[in-house]
Amino acid sequence: MPYSNKNNNDKISKFFFWLSWCGTIVTAILFVVFSLYTAYSVNSEQNRIYQQAKKVAGVYARQLSKEIGVTKEVVNNLAKKLNSDTENYDKIPDLLREIIKKHPIIYGLGIAFSPYKYRDDIKLYAPYIYRDKKNNYKEINISDLYDYTATSSAKPNSPVTTWYHVPLEKGAMWLDPFFGFESKTYIAEYSKPLYRANDDNRPVGVIFADLSLGDVRNRIARLNIGKLGYGFIYSKEGTFVSHPNPDVLGQPIDNSIKKLIKISEKNKRKDIFTLIKAKDELTGQEAWYIFQPIPGTKWVLGLVLDSKEMQSTIYTDNRVYMIIDLFLLASFAIFASMLIFRAYKGKPKNLWLMSMAIAVIFVLASVYYANIPNVKKQDTGVKIYSVSSLSQFWQLYGLQNEDLQQQELIYIPVGLFIQHIKFPSEREVGITGYIWHKYSKKYALLIEKKRISKLFLFPQQTDKMILSKAYHHIKDDVETIGWRFTSHFRHFYSGKLFPFDKKIISIRLWHKDFYKNVFLIPDLSAYDLINPEGLPGIDKNLVLKRWHVKRSYYSYKPYTVTTNFGNKEFKRRTDIPDLTFNIELERKLTEPVVTYFMPLMIVTILVFLSLVSNLGKVSESMFTALTYSASLLFVLTITHIALRREIQTPDITFIEYCYILMYIFTVFVVINNIFVIQKVDWKFIQYRNNLIPKLFFWPSLTLCIMILTIVMFSS
Repeated sequence: MPYSNKNNNDKISKFFFWLSWCGTIVTAILFVVFSLYTAYSVNSEQNRIYQQAKKVAGVYARQLSKEIGVTKEVVNNLAKKLNSDTENYDKIPDLLREIIKKHPIIYGLGIAFSPYKYRDDIKLYAPYIYRDKKNNYKEINISDLYDYTATSSAKPNSPVTTWYHVPLEKGAMWLDPFFGFESKTYIAEYSKPLYRANDDNRPVGVIFADLSLGDVRNRIARLNIGKLGYGFIYSKEGTFVSHPNPDVLGQPIDNSIKKLIKISEKNKRKDIFTLIKAKDELTGQEAWYIFQPIPGTKWVLGLVLDSKEMQSTIYTDNRVYMIIDLFLLASFAIFASMLIFRAYKGKPKNLWLMSMAIAVIFVLASVYYANIPNVKKQDTGVKIYSVSSLSQFWQLYGLQNEDLQQQELIYIPVGLFIQHIKFPSEREVGITGYIWHKYSKKYALLIEKKRISKLFLFPQQTDKMILSKAYHHIKDDVETIGWRFTSHFRHFYSGKLFPFDKKIISIRLWHKDFYKNVFLIPDLSAYDLINPEGLPGIDKNLVLKRWHVKRSYYSYKPYTVTTNFGNKEFKRRTDIPDLTFNIELERKLTEPVVTYFMPLMIVTILVFLSLVSNLGKVSESMFTALTYSASLLFVLTITHIALRREIQTPDITFIEYCYILMYIFTVFVVINNIFVIQKVDWKFIQYRNNLIPKLFFWPSLTLCIMILTIVMFSS
C-alpha cells in the first residue's frame, strides 16, 4: 500500500508538473497574442484618429486651395477684361457686384485706381463691393474714407495702405492678413496690378479680392478634431492668417509654434504631412500638432488635438481587450508560479509560496486596472484651457445656432478666486472667495438699451449668500466690479469608489439677465497660469482636511430649461452654454486607510489565523468557534456602520463591497471550522489537515477584489 500511495503521488505530481508547463506555455502564447492584438487595436485607433485628422486637414487644405485658386482666377479674368476694353470702366460697380454674387467665397472685390488714372477730372476712385454680416452686398468708394495712396501710418486705428502700394511694386501676390478699415474685419487679400491695353509698363491701379478670415475661422471650427481640438493657419512669413483667438490674427506666431514648425520641416515627407507630439506651453497639456501646407499658397494649416482626450477615448474603446490581457497575464503568472515554486511536488511550503504569489498577482492586477484612464468619468462639458479653446467654443456655438448670428450678443468676462471650501454634507459644499465681472465700453450702449444689470447668479445656491462689494473701478474703458461671497451650493457626489474616489466641485455661473442674450466668458487674462495643474482661481493657502486639490479649470456644458421663468424675452431654452468653474479633488488616503482599511485587514488576518490555527480541532467546541467568529463579525459590523455614517451616500462603495466580501469569507471559515469539528468526511475538508481551504483563502479573496475592481472602475 505505501508503494501504491507513492506511485499515485508521483502520478499526481507529474500531472501538475505538465499542467504547469502546458498552462504556462498556453497562457504565455495567448497573452502575447492578445497583447499584440490590443497593442494593434490601440495603435489602429490612434492611427485612425491620426488618419482622420490627416484626411480632415488634407480635404480642408485642398478646399481652401481651390477657393484661393478661384479668387486668383477671378482677379486675373477681371484684369484681362478691363485691360482689353477701357469702356468697361463705367460699368465697374455693376461688374464687381455681378462677379461677387457668382462667387460667394469672395468676401469683397474692388479696384483702386492711381491718381487721375480712372478719369482726368477724378483724382482717386476705388469702388469696393463686400458682404456684411447679414449677407447683404454693400458698395463703398474707399477714396471717400481715406487716401489709400498715402503711406500707412503707425498710429492706432489708422488705415492700412500696403494692399495698394506693395502689388504696384512687386506684382500680383497674396498679402499678409490685415484689419480692413472699411470692412471692419480681418481679411486675406490677393492683389494684382491693373494695366491699360497696349501699356504693360505703367499700372493704372490694383485689382484686389478679399477672403474673410472670419469665414476661414468658421470653417476650421467645424472640423471634426475633438471637443478640445482647434485649428489655425499661418503664413510662411510667420504671421497668423487664422486662429480661434481673433486677437492674434495678423500677429507673429509665438515661439512655441516656431519650434514645432522647425521640427515639422525637418520631418517633412513626400506627402508634406507631419504629426508632432508636444506640450502646449500655454495650457501645459500634452497635444498632437498636425501641419499641412495648403497647395498653391504660402500658408500652412495647423491642427491641435488634445492628447488626453484622444488617449482616454482609445483606452475606453479597448478596455475589454485590456481586461482579457489582465486575466491572461494573471493566469500565466499563476502557472509560472507553480513551476517557480515547484508547487506540483505537493509540499506544503511550495504550495504556500504559490498561494501567496497568486494573491500578490491579483492585488497588482487590481492596482494596475484601477489606474487605467476612463473617459466615463463625470462629464464637465467642454473644457476651456486657453483663449484658443474659448474662442473655438463660441465660434462653433455661434455656427451651430444660426438664430444667434442675427442678434446682438453681450459677452461678460467673469472670474473666481476660491479661498475656503467646506463640506457640511456630501451633497452640499460651502465656498468663500471672490468673484468679479467686467463690462467693456463697447457694450455700453447695448447694456443701456437692454437695461442690463451688473449682477450675477449662482443657480446651485442653497441658502442666503453673504455678499459684499470688494472693489469697483474703471480702467482702459473696462468697468470691473469685484465681490466677496460666502454661500452653500448643491453638489453632486457619488462615493462609489471610496476611498479611491475623486470629487468635482462644479460652480455654475449665470448673469442675472441671462434671458437677454448675455453670455459669461471666463476672464482668463486675470490668471498668471491657466494650466489646470497650476490651480488657477485657487488660493495657494487653501487646505482641505480630507482632500487634495488636483486641478481647476473653466468649462461649458449645455443645459436645457423647461420654463421661460415668466419672461417672454427668454426664448432660447435649449442648448444654453452654462459657464462652470470646476475644482477636481482627490481623497487623502491616510484617514480612511487607518480608520476603515486597517480594521478590515486586521479582521481578515484574524479570520485567516482562525483557519490556519485549526481552531476547530483545538477547541473541539462549536460554541467556541462561533463565539470567536461572532466577535470578529461584530467588530466588522461596527466599523461598517461608522463608515456608512461617514460617507453619507446612497451607493454601495468599493470598500463596503470589501466588507461584504469579508462577511462572506468569515461565514465560509465558520462553516469550514464546524465541518472540521464535526469531522465531516470530505477530502476537501480533511485533506492534509484542512490544507485546501487554507491555501485557497488569499487567492480567492484577492481574485474577488480584482473582479470587484474591474467592475467598479469600469462603470
